[in-house]
Amino acid sequence: MSLFLRISLLGSLFLLIFGCAQRKSDVGANSITGQPVDSFVVAVAQCTQSASWIPDFTTGGSQSLHIGSAKGFLASAVIRFEPDLELPDSFRVDSLSTMQVRFHRNRVWPSDANGDLRITMREITEPWVEADLIPDTLLDYDTFPVLDSGLVVRAVDTVSVFDVPRQLWERWLASDTTTYGLLFEARFEDIMLEWYSAEYINAVYPEYPPALLVTGQTWRPSDSTWVDSSFSIQAAHDGFIVKDTAPRDPKRVYISQGYAGRAAFFFPMDSITSVYTRTVVRAELQIFADTSNSAAFNFVEGQNILFKNGSIVDTSWVAARDSSGFVPADRITPGLESTASGQWDSTNTKFTLDLTSLAASWVSSPHSNGGVQVFSSGSATYLDRVVFYNQLADSADQRPRLIIWYTESDY
Repeated sequence: MSLFLRISLLGSLFLLIFGCAQRKSDVGANSITGQPVDSFVVAVAQCTQSASWIPDFTTGGSQSLHIGSAKGFLASAVIRFEPDLELPDSFRVDSLSTMQVRFHRNRVWPSDANGDLRITMREITEPWVEADLIPDTLLDYDTFPVLDSGLVVRAVDTVSVFDVPRQLWERWLASDTTTYGLLFEARFEDIMLEWYSAEYINAVYPEYPPALLVTGQTWRPSDSTWVDSSFSIQAAHDGFIVKDTAPRDPKRVYISQGYAGRAAFFFPMDSITSVYTRTVVRAELQIFADTSNSAAFNFVEGQNILFKNGSIVDTSWVAARDSSGFVPADRITPGLESTASGQWDSTNTKFTLDLTSLAASWVSSPHSNGGVQVFSSGSATYLDRVVFYNQLADSADQRPRLIIWYTESDY
């Protein structure tokens, strides 16, 4: 008998023995106990609690600046320059001097968007820095002074340039401490623009990040002459702020990218943790997307976002949910986060995450089971929102589930 045939027969025998030993049970009050010894047991835990929440996550580190309205997202771009610190001491302004803000467009949603888009430019009168540009920052921007309500760009434009009113940039040069940059507010619907931010670095296209274009005169000592000069000043701070007005269905959870919306799930593990001889060898979380939901937003058509998971310190978030299943950020204490992403199935409706380490920790320390958080792998990037079914979904096949493979020992 050939070596290859011997190996094949041994492999088949192994699958026959261990494959037939697998059994499937529920995890919870109605769990089936007494599984075969020294074999893999497959248990399916049903989700009993879930919630949506938005952590204190800044959008300032993103390579994108969003402005527009789409599927309940209302986004405004904010930017701040410090020309008083960047321009040389020998620079002066005169009656011909100007300052303009330039943006380069990356993408637009939908990809075939066209026509004129109206934008309002406001002066920001509240202090902010991009590191602290978390949800609910500058959300009262409709009280900021309007500088220009008639700005117009086209959806197909790759470059947009806006004049900064002279009375404002003169205050910038004078180091006025009561003004904090510009806010660009969309006056159009069902279109989302994505401009490059100051964090976008590309040696081939160094002009893509936003810039303040300054013209004036610089003193040239060599011949004691004022010469016309121009400068391109990079943003000191930039980012985007988002209002999420999408309707919330209590039978769904909402995970967004760019806006950093997350979901929390809780799976009771009592039937496994009650037996100390059980060892988790693998655990998978499966969640199912409601792709037809009106709040589902896919900025880049055909490109799915990926998700990671992390632990939650305790279950106090369960009692903090509102009627739509939303939990304030300060009522959830996130724990360690996974470094690996999960994967979609071929239909792009089921997403699977490896929860082996987390489930094993729940078995070894049952009190540590505060649930699992699920969030985008690329939180600081373009806007997206995926809607998943939760434990209240009408169909049991669409509800979140935790599949656990474990072994049992006699000692």
